[in-house]
Amino acid sequence: MTTPTTTKKVKILVLVTRLILGGAQQLIVETLRRIDRSRFEPVLAFGPETGSEGSLEGIAKDLGIKLVTIENLVRSPHPLKDLRAVAELRKLIRDFSPDIIHTHTSKAGLIGSVAGSIEKVRTIVYTPHGHIFGKDAQIDEVSDQSFAKRSAFYVLRRLAEHLSHKVVALNRLDLEEQVALRLAPRSKYTVIPNGVDCRKFSPMTRERRSEVRASLSIPENEFVIIIVGRLAGEKGHRDLFEAMKQLSASGIEFTLLVVGDGYLREQLQLAAKELGIEGRVKFLLLRTDVADLLGASDLAVAPSLYESYGMVIAEAMACGLPVIGSRVGGIPELIDDRVTGYLVDSRSPAQIADAIRNVMKSDDHFRSMGAKGRERVVSHFSIEKMVDMTTRLYERMTQRVS
Repeated sequence: MTTPTTTKKVKILVLVTRLILGGAQQLIVETLRRIDRSRFEPVLAFGPETGSEGSLEGIAKDLGIKLVTIENLVRSPHPLKDLRAVAELRKLIRDFSPDIIHTHTSKAGLIGSVAGSIEKVRTIVYTPHGHIFGKDAQIDEVSDQSFAKRSAFYVLRRLAEHLSHKVVALNRLDLEEQVALRLAPRSKYTVIPNGVDCRKFSPMTRERRSEVRASLSIPENEFVIIIVGRLAGEKGHRDLFEAMKQLSASGIEFTLLVVGDGYLREQLQLAAKELGIEGRVKFLLLRTDVADLLGASDLAVAPSLYESYGMVIAEAMACGLPVIGSRVGGIPELIDDRVTGYLVDSRSPAQIADAIRNVMKSDDHFRSMGAKGRERVVSHFSIEKMVDMTTRLYERMTQRVS
């Protein structure tokens, strides 16, 4: 009689600094939702800090995955807490004995790679989700630091990548930038684009579109523009507002939906008033129905000054919207210029306004762009493709050390 053999599950410890309602965190949760539990046993660890963005902890709990809070894991530099976080994580590693640690974001990448190296974890994978070392990235409340602080961040980031066995870049440009910055040798990188749930983010029926618009007091035939993202300097809201002023002055009718929250909220609300577009702008703040808001819109704009990937761009394209985005970071890898939308220079309100006018030329024009954008996301940037690439990376890395 032959005794059936069972394949040992690969234990994965996933670590992120904060489990907030952010792009990187949502991708982590959606990956864990879809990962094959017959092959992988995940644990999700994170720091206790939340913020105005909201938390994903409740959603993560519903997945039935073990959650662990690393009490001393905080976003800002704090030497004493950082050392304590390493100690906490080392204990978790000893208790769980992971085959792989997969860290996400800067602080978790450092803490996780140090603790994992000390405990001799076989495989450490690091997904930084962008960096702050290029000139275009140094523009928000986190990256607006002195040269000494940025230099310290660079050394610590390089240490995290050095201690990791594999570093995940979001696209080819992200990879090339990190290689040029000498954060790690080229051989250490692999590219896994962020993925979109193309069932959740999909074109909306006419009836549902009417319902969502009615709930926002927006007329059925109004042209609706949407921007989704943190209200922070790097997202370029002020440039979009300047473009809206130009459109309004030329008699173009529109409604602008601003979805998200952040430290610039009051300044942007004041700017809308000063520019004379207050009556055309709806600040919706944090929302859980972003897919509905995208589906009820006609055009998405992402005038970012820096963007390592641009998740909301892919989500908007999956909803069938043309997108206007800055020619920075990973955005050109998403938008096919003049096919699925328009690429513009950053800090260029006039180009944004011109691109919006081009999209508005005819219904057929922007609907064709939207349809082609949807096709592009489904074929290249779906969540299923991202999860498949991630699990294949896990398998390669575990085979490498077995």
